[in-house]
Amino acid sequence: MSDDVPDVDKPEVQDTEPVVPEAGASLNAGPKPEFHELPPKVTATGRFGLPLSNVPATVTAPLMILAALGIGFALYFMRPVLVPLVLAILISYLVVPLVDLLQKRAKLPRAIGVLVALFVITLLFIGIAALISASVRTLAVKGPKYQQRILLLVDYGSDIVNEWGQKIALMFESPGADDANQVLENEEEGQGEIVAHLEEEFELQNEVFKEWISELPLSNILLSMLNNVALWTGNALLIFVFVIYLVGGRGATDQRGGIWSEIDLRVRRYIMVKVATSALTGILVGSILAIIGLDLAVVFGFLAFLLNFIPTVGSIVATLLPLPIAMVQYDSLGPVLLVILIPGIVQFTIGNLIEPKIMGSALSLHPITVLLALIFWGILWGAAGMLFAAPITAVIKIVLDRIPGGKPISGLLEGKLPEAN
Repeated sequence: MSDDVPDVDKPEVQDTEPVVPEAGASLNAGPKPEFHELPPKVTATGRFGLPLSNVPATVTAPLMILAALGIGFALYFMRPVLVPLVLAILISYLVVPLVDLLQKRAKLPRAIGVLVALFVITLLFIGIAALISASVRTLAVKGPKYQQRILLLVDYGSDIVNEWGQKIALMFESPGADDANQVLENEEEGQGEIVAHLEEEFELQNEVFKEWISELPLSNILLSMLNNVALWTGNALLIFVFVIYLVGGRGATDQRGGIWSEIDLRVRRYIMVKVATSALTGILVGSILAIIGLDLAVVFGFLAFLLNFIPTVGSIVATLLPLPIAMVQYDSLGPVLLVILIPGIVQFTIGNLIEPKIMGSALSLHPITVLLALIFWGILWGAAGMLFAAPITAVIKIVLDRIPGGKPISGLLEGKLPEAN
């Protein structure tokens, strides 16, 4: 065995040392293989690591437009389902705190708490619907009386216009004019003829309007409105089912952190504050109008509650809505002014002082943003879309505040332009 092991001191073993550099030199002298340069490192900006930064704007812009159109068409054609779903989501944010309270304080099982909370909410809506129905039926009974009152107001307005027309005609009369003022008299006579023609035209239009008012089936219109309300309430079953699944499908409110938990808490706070201030507005407005003695006071209070979800515009509309009924119902100007002034003060105080102090300025929306949201959601979902426009936009702003890269868009919704770099 020892004979097979070479001796390192022998020359044949030592001669193997220079073989290695010679082999390396022969390899370097041979043809070199071709290597392609590696592509530059691409920053993955997409959600799935796609190199979106290398996609030209001529490709992304049409895709974004097509996506927006597709979403718009989907929202429009699915509105029979989406509108009750959005309303159910809003109701669920009101029901969940009540369910948590029943579960913690009354020690009820969550399923029983959900049923009890939904029963309370259902009784509340049934009571409001009954009051509105009674008010509308009362107004339908008084329809002929209101028609006569409208005709009297039209006659009164016609008398005022005729009186002013006569005064204007007398202004152009100049008794005792001599030949030097003959041209001026001719001009004044022509102006008097114009005034007389305008009075004639007004009388004709006045008669047409009075005839239209006399033939107006006011009672049928009010009953038709009541039927539409009944049809709307027919969706209550679908909303009820949605609320059961939304509330029953989630556990008790957890305290875990995370971006979505914070978004959920902020959305819940916004909806709770908005509903509370809107309910306070509706109760105060309805009570004040009832004390004054205005017909449909409950209806106008409920409309004040709904329209308070629309910032600025809703408060103005809710304040002016009782004006036609007040003008028809009262003979003097005092009650009419009270119907406008006192609810207007309530709307201003709650909308501009109390609500911003509770909610803070972080959820404020620029008036242009609110207007565009009203137009957009009104086109898609009609009156319901206009009602949900401000809450939906506020929720979108809350989400954008907590999403990386969404701050600039959130600032635009609030009316803050992005700072130039």
